Amino acid sequence: MSSEGRQRRRARWGCVVSLVLLGLVSLPAAHAASFAVRMTRNSTLGGTAFKKHDIVLYDSDADADADAASLLLSRDVWNTNTKLDAFQQFSDGTVLVFHSNRGVRTIGGLDMTRGDVALYDPDSDVATLLMAETAFNKASDVDAAHRLPNGNLLFSVRQARRTMGGISFRDGDVVEYDPLAGTAAVVFSESLFEGTAADVDGIQQGSIIISVRENGVTLAGVSFGQNDVVRYDTGTGTATIVIDGSEVPANTQLFAVWAPALLPEPPGFLLLASGIAGLLLFPRVSRRRDPDGGR
Repeated sequence: MSSEGRQRRRARWGCVVSLVLLGLVSLPAAHAASFAVRMTRNSTLGGTAFKKHDIVLYDSDADADADAASLLLSRDVWNTNTKLDAFQQFSDGTVLVFHSNRGVRTIGGLDMTRGDVALYDPDSDVATLLMAETAFNKASDVDAAHRLPNGNLLFSVRQARRTMGGISFRDGDVVEYDPLAGTAAVVFSESLFEGTAADVDGIQQGSIIISVRENGVTLAGVSFGQNDVVRYDTGTGTATIVIDGSEVPANTQLFAVWAPALLPEPPGFLLLASGIAGLLLFPRVSRRRDPDGGR
């Protein structure tokens, strides 16, 4: 084989190795060391003082003397003391918010009941309603929600039975709601829990990643409880604990699920597949001589 041929082959395999590594590091983690918690009292976490109901990103792998915690959302963005029921942050800095207080709370100029879900921009201090409580057949308390890349919402409610978009669901069901079409579908059924019913109080994309209010819950043979987070693969019917409740620090509550490492984006396997396909379909490496005769 000529020297040029060997160089082209090394270039192609170098690209393949790079794409394989990119694919591996882009996949969602099997364990989340960093996750969002709500402060349950005024307290110090990771060397930083926080107030009750602040939302904090906590790193369970950080050294004891390191900055293990950072503020994600201050309780002061609300008009009055408010118990935020979930948190999801997007790449542009906006966050998904809803609360569990009786009556109306205000954030970013938007009055919200506990069945409303909104998108809040901390930079502009403006909130936009994504799902209204009026979409339900009666007053409802949304206690888990997650916005998908297509704009649809995954959610669960605290009440035993509610109706939306022509379907009925329970507090252990996870529902996908299309706000444009006004339709809903159950994507995770409470009947999958074994032995006892459970109230889902946290959801995140990436298979179905959930937390529950109860202890002693079993899903696909895996037992877990409050502050544990479980990934359920709807394709294989298997469950894995991805956040162990023992890692959640004192004076906080893992009240819902938001752990960036568990998100399935970017889709590494797609980058890998498309990259290899490109190398197979277009194997030639173009060559151009420079004015000095180099390559």
